[in-house]
Amino acid sequence: MFPSLQDASRAVPDDLPNWLADEWRLERAVREEVNAYRQARDMGPMRYRDDVAVVVREHSENMGQFGFFGHVDQLGRDPGARFPSSALHCGENLIQIPRTVASTWVFGVTLSRERDLFRMSSQRVAEVLVQGWVTSPGHEEQMRFPPLNAGGVGVFYQEDGGLYVTHDLCHRG
Repeated sequence: MFPSLQDASRAVPDDLPNWLADEWRLERAVREEVNAYRQARDMGPMRYRDDVAVVVREHSENMGQFGFFGHVDQLGRDPGARFPSSALHCGENLIQIPRTVASTWVFGVTLSRERDLFRMSSQRVAEVLVQGWVTSPGHEEQMRFPPLNAGGVGVFYQEDGGLYVTHDLCHRG
């Protein structure tokens, strides 16, 4: 079980990008970038929910560990089924940067593993990810849908290079 995002303040070695040494920093940066986008459109910020973050971290990890990418997990659960007892209704944005390629195109930005992605700050990685969601009408619509006002971000990084990011935006049903 992960500690809450607010408690995650580990020291980061100088030779690692901060988001690789501490995935919570990338989660926080994505959340802040989404909130900046929402606030620029006169919307309130997305409230952080630790219970949602735990579930979406697990989903990101499952995608990496079980080799799938999608909203339905290896057990056949969609985002709603992953929150059955909480009466939450969630929209979900996903990103996968595969581990098997030397470079990848992520929403208009070509990232070379060794030279770009691994050298970016968590803030810059978050900017690239959120900009990708903004350029995709369905993803952007979820970030702008007023009832979706709480949620969490979950990041899973595989040591051999795969990156999975899940962002659920939720409201009570």
